[in-house]
Amino acid sequence: MINIKTKPHTLIFLHIPKTAGVTFGEFLAKQYSETEMARYKTIVPLSEYYWQIYQHRDEFRFLRGHFPFGLHQFVRSPFLYLTFLRDPIDRATSLYYFFKEWDESPIYEKVRKMSFIEFMESGISFFADNGQVRLLSGAGNKQAYGECTREMLTAAKENLEQYFLVGLVEEFDKSLQFFAEVLGWSDTHYEKQNVTSNRPAKEEIPQETLAIIKKYNQLDLELYEFAKKLFSRQFTTEMLVPISNQDKFISYAQNQEDIVLWRALKHIEQGFYIDAGAWSPDADSVTRAFYERGWHGINIEPNPTWHQRLKERRPNDLNLPVLLSNQEETLEFYINTNETGLSTADIAYAQKNQENGYQVEKISRQAITLNEIWETKVLDRAVHFLKIDVEGAEEKVIAGNNWQKNRPWIVLVEATLPNTQIPTHDTWEHFLLENDYKYIYSDGLNRYYLAKEHAELEKHFSLPPNIFDNFETATYAKAKHERTLFAAQNQQLSKEKQQLSKEKHQLANEKQQLIQQNARLKQERSAASRILVELEKTRIYRLIRQVGLWEWIEHDIQELDFLEKEPKN
Repeated sequence: MINIKTKPHTLIFLHIPKTAGVTFGEFLAKQYSETEMARYKTIVPLSEYYWQIYQHRDEFRFLRGHFPFGLHQFVRSPFLYLTFLRDPIDRATSLYYFFKEWDESPIYEKVRKMSFIEFMESGISFFADNGQVRLLSGAGNKQAYGECTREMLTAAKENLEQYFLVGLVEEFDKSLQFFAEVLGWSDTHYEKQNVTSNRPAKEEIPQETLAIIKKYNQLDLELYEFAKKLFSRQFTTEMLVPISNQDKFISYAQNQEDIVLWRALKHIEQGFYIDAGAWSPDADSVTRAFYERGWHGINIEPNPTWHQRLKERRPNDLNLPVLLSNQEETLEFYINTNETGLSTADIAYAQKNQENGYQVEKISRQAITLNEIWETKVLDRAVHFLKIDVEGAEEKVIAGNNWQKNRPWIVLVEATLPNTQIPTHDTWEHFLLENDYKYIYSDGLNRYYLAKEHAELEKHFSLPPNIFDNFETATYAKAKHERTLFAAQNQQLSKEKQQLSKEKHQLANEKQQLIQQNARLKQERSAASRILVELEKTRIYRLIRQVGLWEWIEHDIQELDFLEKEPKN
């Protein structure tokens, strides 16, 4: 589930065709000025649209169109995606009849002559083949018609969960009200637009046609079920409370380094950082909280696995797969394959990792200097903090910068041997102290240094993180979030249990009524049987009278009575 803490700079409406997108898009357009919006029209190559967005990313705040997931790589952070999903059967039906009616469509002449089944099997529109999975996975029309994969479905689910607020066409008013509450919109009036008419209801579609629709939308059907659950979860998670009500700082850093840095730097909008030895984009990250607040920077991570994750999770950062040293060279790098942050260029540390049971793999990596990073990547931009956590290579990394020229405001350096409290700062601290940096704080793991030209920030480092910082750790926030979800799910189960109990009681009453009704029917049937017997007797009696046999029968009855009374020998 995405975690909204600040109002997004850029709102991206990924419009899946025939999901009430025109109605919603026009509603959204009322929230922004003309110069803040950019709508993608399919007559323009997508690459040109991306380039336009990138060039004007500071001005554009609302983007909309039938584009695949991925536009966020070209916009200003923080960003947020919105989308609506729809029952795939209804969506495919609406799509077919829309193309049959819209005479301005380039495929109108072909589609108007097609049956529904012919349309689905023709491949004339990629949107008919798992169109929701195609756009939300980012694949778009790259995958051949009829050949969407389960990997695309997995990607679509992950993207929905990580980046989107989700609405459902079948719950349009509820979705709109929810979006308005989260994003602070006051006017929620809308007018329906682009509604397809003259289309059959779902239950009126022939079974043969339904089978073909399902054939080409099986992944969409699964995604829709996932989206419905995600939609419900949005209403039970405290991670999606209105932005104006969120004031807790979520700390992701291992030792709450981000809290003391935020104290000193929260007045900076869209600041810049360098993270040397970034490791994970999320776990134990000193920079994630800043990234969520619109900052960006440079992440240096030579481990291929973690570099790839940084590229995926930090599209607005520059992510470099290199080592840092005091000169340009090629070095051996020892990867800890157990998904820890203990990978190192120091063979002695790597051997200790192996002795401690970790698996280590050796690769070669190009090493550059911090000075080169500044000259080629940073240029004249202010660097508000530099974090160095390089598992034993601190001295070489620090020696590789021109500290008189390249001056981050704050420098924090991991200052102990890995997984110990043994200090290491005596080997590298002099580089900083000799270049007008002052040691101002230690959190037990890192030492913090402040450039003399920013001495006014020192007051923010007088105390460790405390209750007045109004923060929660990410672990605690996640646990609280999961507890809230569990409580909501438990409450829902309790309601369902009560409903089932109510239905059970109702069924028991209906059963008793049926038993009583059955008993009455039996009584009525017995009475009816007796009446029928009497009627039958009456009918036979009348018949006998009619044929003149009554006198003969009456004589026989009298004779029988006499015989019965005669004494027997």
